[in-house]
Amino acid sequence: MVKPIVSDEEDLAPLLNDKRITAVLIGPGAGVGPKTASRTLQMLKSGKSVVLDADALSSFKDDPTLLFEASSKVPCVFTPHEGEFKRIFSSVIKPNDDKMALSHIHL
Repeated sequence: MVKPIVSDEEDLAPLLNDKRITAVLIGPGAGVGPKTASRTLQMLKSGKSVVLDADALSSFKDDPTLLFEASSKVPCVFTPHEGEFKRIFSSVIKPNDDKMALSHIHL
């Protein structure tokens, strides 16, 4: 079942409380910034499986530790492209690291 992106955080609660929904995705087109970061954290706190991509990841470029800590508590998959990966994981990668090995980082 696919549900549209919601207009604000208050609209997100009914989706996160719906027991029929077992996983959520946020990222593409969500916009980079505090609003998306807040929605992402709300999704991670819901206990549902979460897929994070694009803007959801980039919204934590200044504080990736907050994202890492919140995502370690639920089943979570990050799907960054190479540029997003470098922004978020710059503290754990080196320029010559093997891309395949990096795809299996466990936080």
